[in-house]
Amino acid sequence: MAAAGHPRIWLAVAAGNARARRFYERAGWTDDGAFDYQADGPDGPIAVPCHRYVRDL
Repeated sequence: MAAAGHPRIWLAVAAGNARARRFYERAGWTDDGAFDYQADGPDGPIAVPCHRYVRDL
């Protein structure tokens, strides 16, 4: 990603997934706030409450 010129990367973690959130925080990722991820559903998008975790490259 850095070689492609992207200074920062991000990933989404479901708000209720405390275990994953702790894992990413211990690995150096920073919680950048809550947002709704629009996941594909059988009848259209489904809003999934998540937190955006970021990391500088």
